[in-house]
Amino acid sequence: MGLFIRQNDQRSQLQERIAAEMRERTKLQASGAEPLDQTKNSNYLKDTEQTSQRAGKGLIIVGAIVVGLIVFILAR
Repeated sequence: MGLFIRQNDQRSQLQERIAAEMRERTKLQASGAEPLDQTKNSNYLKDTEQTSQRAGKGLIIVGAIVVGLIVFILAR
């Protein structure tokens, strides 16, 4: 809150960076170039797998256990 009051109509560094990124994207889109996808070259998704059907079954089992415990506690 103190930073907001102290700014007095000045842009913060974050606002400046976001504005610069938006200007860059606008230039790229206007020139017809495709913006860089930073996740394509990163190792973020390396060695990952999609969620299997076991995850859904596990959620159903956990949900059933939770419901069973609630029913057991309320039945006392």
